[in-house]
This record gives sequence, C-alpha cells and structure tokens, in this order.
Amino acid sequence: IMGLTKSSTGNQVLDEDFTKLKNNSNYTIAIAGNPNVGKSTIFNSLTGMHQHTGNWPGKTVSNASGYFEYNNKNFLIFDIPGTYSLMSNSEEEEIARDFICFPKPDATLVVVDATCLEKSLNLVYQTMEITPNVIVCVNLLDEAEKKGIDICLITFCAFCRCTKSGSNPICIGGNPYRNSRRLENGFE
Repeated sequence: IMGLTKSSTGNQVLDEDFTKLKNNSNYTIAIAGNPNVGKSTIFNSLTGMHQHTGNWPGKTVSNASGYFEYNNKNFLIFDIPGTYSLMSNSEEEEIARDFICFPKPDATLVVVDATCLEKSLNLVYQTMEITPNVIVCVNLLDEAEKKGIDICLITFCAFCRCTKSGSNPICIGGNPYRNSRRLENGFE
C-alpha cells in the first residue's frame, strides 16, 4: 500500500512557491469547497482582487493567491480548485488535496452550499480529519431561503463538531461581500 507523501505527489515545486509567498504573511488560509459554491467570490471579497469566476468544470485548475490585512496581521489566502473529495480522481482534486495536505496552511476555509449541504459534508469531514483549523462557511443562504430551506447555523456547527477528528470548526454564514468582516473574525 502506497501512502500519501510529498514524494508520491511531486510537491517540491509547491513547497518552494509556498515558502516564498509565506514570508510576507503571518498566516496562510486555503479556501476549499465543491465547484461553484462561491470560493472565488469569497477570495475576491477578502483580497480585493478580481479572480474570474465561472460555472464550468476545471475553471480553477491551479491555486490563485492574494493577501489581506486584518488586525495588523497579514494573511496569505489561496483559492484552490473545487473538489468533492480529497481522494483525487482529477487534476483539480489532486491540486486541492495536495495543497491542504502539504504544506498544510494555518487554516482551511471550507465553503459549503446552503442549498445542498449534504454534497459538501464529505469534503468538510475529510478536511477536519487532516487539519485541526477548519472554518466552515455556509454560503448561498439567500438561495436556500428562496427554496424554502432553513438552516440553523448553530445546530449545523454543533453537528460538525460531533466528530472524532479533534477539529473544532467555526461556522459562518451569509453574503461574502456583506460579511467579509465575519469571515476575517473567524481567522483569529
């Protein structure tokens, strides 16, 4: 049985790029999630950049990075490709998995779609198994409300905490442009 290691995934280049970028920040954050849940929108909201968004397979096939400052701390944030699982079956999933596993960002923000939470839970739990610092952002709450879906974030967050992973996720919901400060508070 072959294990998941840096040598088996070819991450030497990732380590070099990551180290160069990390030197200018206090913390690193990865934004993970299924395709089309609003990861790039959140990335743009936090960094002030204009990363292109799209609803087609393979839109982000590499990591976009940017910086933001909050409470006199510099954050380096990465928009990684959308994936349904950390068990890679495609180039996008492999890039996402490798970035979360190596070089292990300080925190991983997992964005989930409020209209179909069940599709995102696999990735949430897999991420919680490999890293203790997980922030779950329930996005598209306005769309869920239009469909008659009512989500209690307190209950959802308690549900996420009921795992044996040891991770203690922070749950945030809402419009990323209106609530970017709430997201930033989750990074503290």
